[in-house]
Amino acid sequence: MKILIVQLARLGDIALTWPTIRALKRNRPSAEVHLLVRKSFGEFARVIPEVSVTHELDTAKWLLDLSKGDVKDVTGHFLTEIESIRNEKFDQVINLTFSISSSYLTHLLEENVPHVSGYSRFSDGGLKLSDHTSSYFFAQVGSHNRFHVGDLFSAVAGVELKFEDWIPLMSETELKGVPPYLVIHIGASEFEKTYPIDYWKQVINQLLKHYKGVVYLVGGKTEKFLSDEIEKSVFSSRLVSLVGDTSIYDLTQLISNSEVFIGCDSGPLHVATLSGVPAINLSIGPVRFWETGPRSAGSRVLISKRREELAPSVVMSEIEAVFQGRSGQKASIEVESPLAPYKTSLPSSFQWKLIEFLYIGEPAPRVSDEGTKIALMEIADLYEIVMKQLDVLRDLPNQRVSAGIISRCEEAIKIVGQKCEFIEPLVSWFFSELSRIGPCDASAAIEETRQKYFMLGKSLIELLHTTEKVGERNV
Repeated sequence: MKILIVQLARLGDIALTWPTIRALKRNRPSAEVHLLVRKSFGEFARVIPEVSVTHELDTAKWLLDLSKGDVKDVTGHFLTEIESIRNEKFDQVINLTFSISSSYLTHLLEENVPHVSGYSRFSDGGLKLSDHTSSYFFAQVGSHNRFHVGDLFSAVAGVELKFEDWIPLMSETELKGVPPYLVIHIGASEFEKTYPIDYWKQVINQLLKHYKGVVYLVGGKTEKFLSDEIEKSVFSSRLVSLVGDTSIYDLTQLISNSEVFIGCDSGPLHVATLSGVPAINLSIGPVRFWETGPRSAGSRVLISKRREELAPSVVMSEIEAVFQGRSGQKASIEVESPLAPYKTSLPSSFQWKLIEFLYIGEPAPRVSDEGTKIALMEIADLYEIVMKQLDVLRDLPNQRVSAGIISRCEEAIKIVGQKCEFIEPLVSWFFSELSRIGPCDASAAIEETRQKYFMLGKSLIELLHTTEKVGERNV
């Protein structure tokens, strides 16, 4: 059996794909697993022993075409680039790149492939959400989702992760003659997510007073100026900067043998997860820590909306807590196991409870906010109008007036969702489900649309039953 995994996102996403690859290989030991990545991340992909063949794609050209809206040019470029990949004749294609561009690529790769999951395209060019998890990702990830991306990857691939899948880089032998050390990644994937350089100086100075091991600084070449600034203010032979000087392989070896990893949202953080190394994640600014936070036992996440609000003293107290094997006082999230949900002091939001209700069968969350009640009732009214028009279309499939009314009602539902943030997951869920209706004849499309609206109606009934004094409704 030959399996192709498409992962055209960044280093961190490739790292979080590794547990899924291990699970696939564990379930099908004889399978030949291929991995398609961006050319710039081919080095890391080749570190993964479970991958038989790594394919590299130069994405610069087709991303430029796509940004211009030149879908035809993108398709033509794809066909040229992937000719050899198409000739591999895969039994399964798994697209773990949740992007519009990757959906076109997957569509070109899936010809004569029996099993396809992840984003693709219908025959008419519309986005095809091939499975329930992809539909969930499209609707909820990046907003109110609290499922980790690593778990979503495995769900798309149809595998269940075990503990050992999360720690492929865990070092089984102690390095002899090497003093203990920890690793600090001083940068991040974006400037808004980085920790202020003056704060790093304070943390490292305090750390070297209490920690007797070596402190290694790591980062890319573009972050070299940050380490230069730190070295001007921190004077110790136990501070070693490797910023800009490590290959991806060197970095994985360094982190996998460290005692602790400290850093912001970035690829090296996920290397720590894969190594089973406790990580102190400084989650700053627009970071979805629920989705991409550390998973190694003993890790914790320090959350701050602004770079300047996470005090060095707080970071130091969490470092001390990790080394002492105790819970921290400031961490918003702690990790007990890569398989366990995050231990958190953060309250569960209404939106997250709504997601759990819609997707995993939890009880409907109680609606007590007046604005949310009104929004749900407005959608219920629109639902009733649409169902009547669908009845008309059952008898007269080409009735344009009814089709137009339905279209306007759906636009109105979207507007209600935009005005009331609490029901945003409900509206996103509904329209992602509607989008899964592929090209078909009019009668089939009407019946499938009715089924999607029945799902919406059932959810509205349960949500409205939790409200106080909303009156009876015939949804």
